[in-house]
Amino acid sequence: MSYLHQARSGDRVRPQLHRDIKPANILVSTSGHVKLSDFGCLKSTTTTVGQAFTWIGTKVYMSPERVRGDSYNTAADIWSFGVVAYECAVGSSPFKVEANLNIFEFLKAIEEPITVPPSVNPYLTDMIYKCLQQQPQHRSSATELLQDSAFFKGHDPTDDRKPLKEWIKQERNNRRAKRGPPSVPRPPAPSGSATPSSFTLS
Repeated sequence: MSYLHQARSGDRVRPQLHRDIKPANILVSTSGHVKLSDFGCLKSTTTTVGQAFTWIGTKVYMSPERVRGDSYNTAADIWSFGVVAYECAVGSSPFKVEANLNIFEFLKAIEEPITVPPSVNPYLTDMIYKCLQQQPQHRSSATELLQDSAFFKGHDPTDDRKPLKEWIKQERNNRRAKRGPPSVPRPPAPSGSATPSSFTLS
């Protein structure tokens, strides 16, 4: 998960608002690299506290301030990241939401306190809570998560690539085995030669 929000404190790069962080936009390469995709909703800001107002993205991963139509900043992406992290750890959404909920019902649902099952790694649980704070100013920044969170401290992201790469390789082999060997097309008959349909029994 650490690939999704790289700390850019030493780079002269304008902060970016992705605005649509969700599982469908997170890709894993065959080499084990996790990459964020689909930058159609991307917005550059002058600072990490720069504001945006546009309603864009996927509702179930939107932060409360975005759902309300308030201005928002990079903390909105941190919320989305927290929802994805919860889903990866638990296998379901942290909120009791349905696709057909109207905005008011949805906002009420995501304002409910979340509960992380005790079976989840306590360091990951702490990180999730830091991401899913209702007030954006109370959420940890990407830099704080990477530098201060116990879940990331002393962790080298490259350590995850080897087992992930092996898992991807195994999955690809399993899918190929299920499909079976590729079928070999029959070569076309030479021009003017007899075909099976032209044979007759004497």
